[in-house]
Amino acid sequence: MEATTILTIETRIEELIQLQDGWLDGKGRAPDRAALLRLAQAFGAHYAPDLPLPCLYPTAEGGVQAEWSQNGWEVSLEITLPAMTAEYQALHLRTGEIRELGLSLADDAEAAGWRALNAALKALRGTPAWREAPCCCAKVCRPSFPPDDMSPIKPGRTEPGFIKESDPD
Repeated sequence: MEATTILTIETRIEELIQLQDGWLDGKGRAPDRAALLRLAQAFGAHYAPDLPLPCLYPTAEGGVQAEWSQNGWEVSLEITLPAMTAEYQALHLRTGEIRELGLSLADDAEAAGWRALNAALKALRGTPAWREAPCCCAKVCRPSFPPDDMSPIKPGRTEPGFIKESDPD
């Protein structure tokens, strides 16, 4: 994983570490510092570098919620700390299709939960027109957003990971 990717996740987690109990209108439990540091390390070790970074938010229960928007899908991953268990849910806004997974993101030798998360997110890409959307915390998660080239896909141009369609002529 690129160092800049690790740093942006770590930067956001460092912000979450600063939260104190009562952060949400007098309620809201602060996430456990050690668990947040383990989460940052696990993201760096296991999250696929070719996937868009999520926005990270604290939950009222002391966990973390990761969110992505891509290709018509709204995706959330609610991570329970310190157990490092997670509930993945993807909702396709147009069709209403829902995909759900229960995952363990504990740092085990196989990293099966992280592999399943990476595969689930990659499966949502779907079309060559897929573009990463800025997340709501773009200043933190995507300091270099927007990319230099935000133009639509042009004929004859191939997106990484996709096969160029041949001309009908």
